[in-house]
Amino acid sequence: MRCPHCVKLNITVGSSFCSQEYFKIQWKTHKKNHAIHDAKPGDGNLPLDARSVLSFDPLLATFKVVPNKGEENDTNIPKSLHNAAELFLRAGLVDSAKNLKSSTDKVLSVLSEGPDGKSTHSLGRACICWICGFAGLPQNADKTHNTETTPSGVCAHCNSNEQTNFILSLDSSKKPIPWMEFKSKGTEDVVAAAQSAQATPK
Repeated sequence: MRCPHCVKLNITVGSSFCSQEYFKIQWKTHKKNHAIHDAKPGDGNLPLDARSVLSFDPLLATFKVVPNKGEENDTNIPKSLHNAAELFLRAGLVDSAKNLKSSTDKVLSVLSEGPDGKSTHSLGRACICWICGFAGLPQNADKTHNTETTPSGVCAHCNSNEQTNFILSLDSSKKPIPWMEFKSKGTEDVVAAAQSAQATPK
């Protein structure tokens, strides 16, 4: 089902719910989505907690939100993760904005630092969850398609696939790159053993 007020306001992102009961449970948080249609950029209508604690890296504009089937011409779908951050903040969804910031700060850190020879990373196609704001590799990453939007990604944070979109990560030359998440850091012993194995002649 869809929120009737969202239908009236022509809001599509975050407007669908699996049942009337779940819609009632989510109403207190969901109704803040309607605030985006009342606020204008720069008019100071952001909630104080949103304005005071969060700022997002402009590089998030290079992480594009991939429309699901049927959303290709929907102007309400944020075009990038930076737009998604703006939507969360203007709608007063501070927890969602914090989740987005935390998850994207980690991937931006991995991209800026590069490989150190000791850490391992998970790579793949990420998704953003409009329910909780998390962006990252989905729980079902091994079952999702490289380019298709079905099956949809299952959020690794809240376990939902009800309202997710895949993310297209682009480098500075606008070429697609995989989403990279830190997996683990090798211990000194493991790193030393690996280096020793490489140095030992066959």
